[in-house]
Amino acid sequence: MFCRILVVRGGAVGDFIVTLPVWAALREAFPNAELGGLVSADRGELGNYAGVFEHYRCVDDLEWASFFVPAGELDERAVEWLSGFDAIISYLHDPDGVWEDNVKRVWRGEWISGPGLPPDNENQSISKKLLEPLKAWGIAGANFEPCLTLPNQADSLYALGAHPGSGSRAKNWPETCWEQFLQHSLVMERGGILLIAGEAEQDRLGWIESMVGDQGEIHFGKSLLETAHALRQCRLFVGHDSGITHLAAALGVRCLVLWGETNRDVWRPPQDHVTVLDGGKELKEISVDALLAAVAAAGSR
Repeated sequence: MFCRILVVRGGAVGDFIVTLPVWAALREAFPNAELGGLVSADRGELGNYAGVFEHYRCVDDLEWASFFVPAGELDERAVEWLSGFDAIISYLHDPDGVWEDNVKRVWRGEWISGPGLPPDNENQSISKKLLEPLKAWGIAGANFEPCLTLPNQADSLYALGAHPGSGSRAKNWPETCWEQFLQHSLVMERGGILLIAGEAEQDRLGWIESMVGDQGEIHFGKSLLETAHALRQCRLFVGHDSGITHLAAALGVRCLVLWGETNRDVWRPPQDHVTVLDGGKELKEISVDALLAAVAAAGSR
């Protein structure tokens, strides 16, 4: 039916990960088609390496800027790349239709618009919601669990991976709790620790380094692909409601998630190897002892 299908998805790391089931469903339904991703930042490198899609471009690059200007003068290289696809599914937030109008000025093919965010009144997994537009092509009942498989996956190197941050401070467990947890003998005795730090944690690097000491490594300033390789070598991961947690879960790493006020029915990683510890407002309801107990239970499985 289609030779090449493009999925357009902007947003943060988590937005990319929860969209993985869309590419997987397309791969199963159209096994002979080549897939593409017009995605943010370094998501394309990771997706291509993991075999999610064959072709990719970064939607943040300058060549796409004119597509978000009414009747913009469109970049010829971008137009030529789009012309290679005969179907597009776009999940970009486009309330005024500027992106869609510009694409359709220079491209002819099968177009589907998908939701960038779930409606406020729905309580189903975001990945399920993102799959719904595919019903137009007869695709229904697809697996909604994000899955990412890296070639030549290495054996476990770290007993514990942790990301003591997120894109929002309001989603973070208190620093004093992290300190008590990471310095506890139960954690220390398990071996190597990998602490993930992203741009949001740049001003907290000193604190993160003081916690890990000589017990492990700090993973900072790396690409998403490098981060995926590192996470895949962790036997257990502890994190917040963040894109890195969604990434770890998609890689098949057992996860303990410190969850705040975000709607868990929508945004919780749906995999069975993910355990959510509900913390309420500012995660105050999660004690250090509760997390240590969860770590012990995970280690016995």
